[in-house]
Formats: sequence, structure tokens, C-alpha cells
Amino acid sequence: MLSVEPDLNQVTVGEAKELLAPGLVGGAAHWIGPPPDGPLAATVKIRSRHGGVRATVGALDDGSTVVDFAEPQRGVAPGQAAVFYDGSRVLGGCWIERATSPATV
Repeated sequence: MLSVEPDLNQVTVGEAKELLAPGLVGGAAHWIGPPPDGPLAATVKIRSRHGGVRATVGALDDGSTVVDFAEPQRGVAPGQAAVFYDGSRVLGGCWIERATSPATV
């Protein structure tokens, strides 16, 4: 399932490869310690049992967070937390608003 739009009573389905997202856009990041001065390389987990993926974390002009994965990920779900790590150390995180597609952001 690619998307669910309850207001339209619509479910969009597609092929498994269409579930892969190159990144995500989230709300404003919450940092443990001072925020980075620019884009940050980190391991990002997009759900509690996710193994984590190398990514670049940055900020958009509107204050939201953008995460670009080193490898596209499946299961980027709005409302879930994206947590940023340096090894086992938590750096911060944000709430996922949407997955990106190759042509967005």
C-alpha cells in the first residue's frame, strides 16, 4: 500500500519497489545538546526495530528536518519518530511528516 487517504476514501497500491523512499521530511528536530551548524552525518532509525541506516540530516528553510538516506528505506511512516545516532549515542530526532520521492525536496 503506497498511501491511504481517508478523506477521499482512497487507497493507493503499487509495486514493492515503490515503497522505497530516498529520505524523509520531519518536523523541527529536537537535539540532545547543541544543534549542529550544518548537515550532519548520522545513523537514523525510522522505527524501534529498524536497524538504522547511514544518512545526512539537515534543516530546511522553514525549520523542518530533511533526512537523506544512503540507501532507500521501506516503511517511512508519518507520525513515527526518526532518531539520529552517532554509534550508540542519541543525537536527537524528529517526528516523520512524509517520505520523500526521488523528485521531491
